[in-house]
Amino acid sequence: MTHLDERWLESVGISAGASAPEILVRGLVDRLTELGLTDVRTDDGTPEDVVFAMPSRLADPVTGRAPRTPPADENR
Repeated sequence: MTHLDERWLESVGISAGASAPEILVRGLVDRLTELGLTDVRTDDGTPEDVVFAMPSRLADPVTGRAPRTPPADENR
């Protein structure tokens, strides 16, 4: 993250979506800290619990049932 210009840091806010690799987010925060950012606050956002039904055309041809998709927090 050496391409950050210190002049940009008068007021900074960053956000990252769920698909952003944690190592990149952490690297950016670490680099901003190296450049003098002292007031770092993190917000883990709102846990998502939305579950979408599997399209019926993807159902098992033998049983006729669509595979169950577990809630997001069940995979942890």
